[in-house]
Amino acid sequence: MRAEDYAEKLNKLDIEHPQALKRLRMALASGGEEGVLRWLDQRRQDTYAVDIIGHFGLTAGRVANIMKKLEERGYIQRIPDADDQRRARIFLTEEGHRKAALLQREMDHRNQLIIERPETLCIFHNHN
Repeated sequence: MRAEDYAEKLNKLDIEHPQALKRLRMALASGGEEGVLRWLDQRRQDTYAVDIIGHFGLTAGRVANIMKKLEERGYIQRIPDADDQRRARIFLTEEGHRKAALLQREMDHRNQLIIERPETLCIFHNHN
């Protein structure tokens, strides 16, 4: 499918199901825990909180909260930087990699459903 076709489908969905599309956009937003986890999974270099702040445009406080939750769930580990103990290198645990892969598969499936069958967008009406 051409990019123009995707754009047409999204425009049609925006007119026919504006609230559902709004909820979908929020669900797909990458700035939350799931988006950060997926992004960390795809990075192939040392990552620090400042990298997350810069990439997602989040505040330091929001990133600190996300890191705390991901660490509590066993998805990430933070290792103090040898040169600067105030900084910590962030990396995914094996469980974090598994969770990120699952999230990516779910995201791919949702996107495919929306493109192939736009009427499935109505499933997002009841999600917050």
